[in-house]
Amino acid sequence: MLQQFPEIYKVKCLQHSSGATGHCCAHQSPGDVTLIVVPDLRNANAIHPLEPKVSKDVLVRAADYLQQHCSFFTTVYVENPRYEKVLLECKVRFTTQGANGYYKKKLNEELVQFLSPWAFDSSLDITFGGAVRKSVLLNFIDERPYVDFVTDCHMYHVVNGQRSGDLGEIFVSDPRAILVSGSQHTISDFTLQDVCT
Repeated sequence: MLQQFPEIYKVKCLQHSSGATGHCCAHQSPGDVTLIVVPDLRNANAIHPLEPKVSKDVLVRAADYLQQHCSFFTTVYVENPRYEKVLLECKVRFTTQGANGYYKKKLNEELVQFLSPWAFDSSLDITFGGAVRKSVLLNFIDERPYVDFVTDCHMYHVVNGQRSGDLGEIFVSDPRAILVSGSQHTISDFTLQDVCT
């Protein structure tokens, strides 16, 4: 597959999977194989760099090519990964007051890069699965030189557009999935009013 299609960087093979939508464990299908493919990020002009996808044309050609090399009793499906997002919501007091808008934007960009580093550095590997702890993100924010302190932090797991409640740790829910950062985290200013309430 990788030799035949240079547009594809990585492949994950799911045995006995029909390629049907939804969670793969609910669609066991003996004899069928689903290949989850990740594009080569070095060659891509990705429309959405946090959720890179192989074009529909390549998916169809790859499935046709592999089907020619399989048993008559096997059906091959080729799909893009599913992306599950991490969203953070917190209040931050910045060390320099008066430039909060700039620092909110900077912190959001650094969080996105921390959670999805491969989207910014093509030498880094994109991996299936994944997990993230809220405590790790809190520590990351607290270490920023422009952050005085962070409080009221909530972390959410977004799967198929559905947001979870506040979580301390997130694991991917589907073997077809890659855990990525949401593009926009909610960062609010910490004020004295927050202390009073």
